[in-house]
Amino acid sequence: MAKKKVLNRRVYLNSDNKLEPIEVTIEGEELTESDSEQETDETSQESNIQKILLKPVGYPIRLSEQASAQSDLEIDDYNLFQAYAQDQWVGLIVAVDEYLFDQMILPDFAFKIIKIIPESSRRVTVETEFEIVPSVDSQLKSMEKVGFADIIGNSRAIEKCKIIQEFMLHPEKFGRWSPKNVLFFGFPGTGKTLTARALASECGSQILVRKGTELIGLHVGDGANKIHTLFDKARKIVKKSGSAIIFIDEIDAIGLSRSYQSVRGDVIEVSTALLSEMDGLSENSGIITIAATNNIDLLDPGLRSRFEEEIDFELPDNSERVQMMQLFLSQIDVPYEISYQEVSNHLDGWSGRDIKEKLIKIAFHNVVLSKIEKITTHHLLEIIRNVRKKQDEGNAIFS
Repeated sequence: MAKKKVLNRRVYLNSDNKLEPIEVTIEGEELTESDSEQETDETSQESNIQKILLKPVGYPIRLSEQASAQSDLEIDDYNLFQAYAQDQWVGLIVAVDEYLFDQMILPDFAFKIIKIIPESSRRVTVETEFEIVPSVDSQLKSMEKVGFADIIGNSRAIEKCKIIQEFMLHPEKFGRWSPKNVLFFGFPGTGKTLTARALASECGSQILVRKGTELIGLHVGDGANKIHTLFDKARKIVKKSGSAIIFIDEIDAIGLSRSYQSVRGDVIEVSTALLSEMDGLSENSGIITIAATNNIDLLDPGLRSRFEEEIDFELPDNSERVQMMQLFLSQIDVPYEISYQEVSNHLDGWSGRDIKEKLIKIAFHNVVLSKIEKITTHHLLEIIRNVRKKQDEGNAIFS
């Protein structure tokens, strides 16, 4: 079939707010008589498409220094986008997993066809509806999927997250009493980020995840601009979904007390931008901010006052350490025979991450390397002794 391109604007909104065709002008290669007959035969065989779901995927090539997140596209006027898309693509024969390219505002920007309704149809017409599939935050894509069932301890944090989840599903229940700003704090490795990941898994594309260090700029104004841009993106999600979550890990990187201005020159600028957004000087209805820090004492007092609740993530107790060992051991394909209580008695002061990374993972690696049959209590106690020994040696150097 000859390549086609639709010219001129051919649709308008009638009194019922529906798209109506005005004129269709198609420019392309000149068709021979045999081509025309072939196209007629193909046309009779291809049924018209009612709806196409498109995923923005960006440009075919880019310069290496450019940002890789090139598929973040916002549609502010749905009807205008329909007219714009039809101007370019009416008359084309398409299929799922093929690409449509913009030729006007964003030349060569690609949209991948995710779904066609009905599935057997192939031809784009003036009646075809185009829908953009919501993009998932790039940070969220890289996060391992976890659920609340994977979290041991920190019951108050889980309760708060379930309240937030309920708000995401049924915002009408809360009115002016919706959850707003929540701060997670505590020792490293106690599950602050893991809890946010569990909430992200439940809420899908309605959560934006950032590390505080990613919101620091190189030049004056950069940091504040990144913060405002982040909240602007959340407001756009609220327009579509009714609510959105912003999770900022290591918030102490951008929410330092203003007494540190002499140490880093953008402290006041960045803190002020964050305070203004959390105060809701812009319309932030439906946006929930969750932040996490290992160093709560470094935070600006004014920033801390904006959080409705500060949730302390404590080190696991004896019972929780036993549950963590059971969970982590169940996730590896190696036999084990463990006296959980005996091992747990030697893990006082260890976080959940310590138990996973410094104990269970090392035990698994030792089994793979030495080809022993199973993990035993003796193996785990030996690993704990080695860790303690290295810690004591390190302390001795700096004492």
